[in-house]
Amino acid sequence: MCLCPMERRQRLNSKNIPPKMNYTIRCGSTREPIDALALHVFARAYRDAWLLLHACEPLGQHMIEELDLMMEFTGQSASRV
Repeated sequence: MCLCPMERRQRLNSKNIPPKMNYTIRCGSTREPIDALALHVFARAYRDAWLLLHACEPLGQHMIEELDLMMEFTGQSASRV
């Protein structure tokens, strides 16, 4: 569903605030936090794929060794707008 800019602003300004992050992204080897847009997109896609395969939220640490990446999911995410 595509929204015009005015509809987007109204949704953001209403009580339907976009969901907050329910995960952290870290370097697998150093455990340093990583804040890169591409990895946030990846983490959300990973969560959606997990939900489709397992029918439950991903919880705890999920390590992807090939990327030296660790995502830690905490609790249930907010429902989407």
